[in-house]
Amino acid sequence: MVGETRGVTQDGTRWTVREIDTSHVPGAHGLRCLIFESEGILRRAWLYPADWAVLSDQQLVEVMESRPGALGPRQANDGAIDESLLFAQSNTVVARARILVAAAARVRNGNLTLRAEQQELRERNRCARDEMRAAIERYAASLRGAGVSREQAVALVTIAARGGLADSESPPYPPDDERMLREAAEWCRGIYEAA
Repeated sequence: MVGETRGVTQDGTRWTVREIDTSHVPGAHGLRCLIFESEGILRRAWLYPADWAVLSDQQLVEVMESRPGALGPRQANDGAIDESLLFAQSNTVVARARILVAAAARVRNGNLTLRAEQQELRERNRCARDEMRAAIERYAASLRGAGVSREQAVALVTIAARGGLADSESPPYPPDDERMLREAAEWCRGIYEAA
């Protein structure tokens, strides 16, 4: 009964009692709680019966004074288990579990999306690398066909590769770019060694 308010008196102190929605409160123990307010004092009850608004003043005071960390059903004076509190506790746990399961599902779905994006980036990177290798090997083969020595061809391929990097960055190059320059030289040597 979110929004409903009632009063209760305990040892001469008047308390205003209301139920509030805590579904968006970080660290909340449930979707709702009861707030007990008196002059300068605020208390919160996470475990309470759904029909709290029709409880007697004494029963409502017992809800307010119940220990917040107490687990399990409370017992009435006659030793019987208060099933309404057990039901409220069960509903609170189920509601909190639903929130946590939904949050875990959002994280899992986010991870799946990131994995798919990473896989796509890896595939695009592999294709770009394959295209670059083919271009360098064609260039090295044309240099070899023109009678350029292997050392000169490696130098020319390296200069061409650095020229491509110069469009985006200036030395010193990141480790990945340095690796790409080494691979370009290796691909060029491979063409000469295959002859």
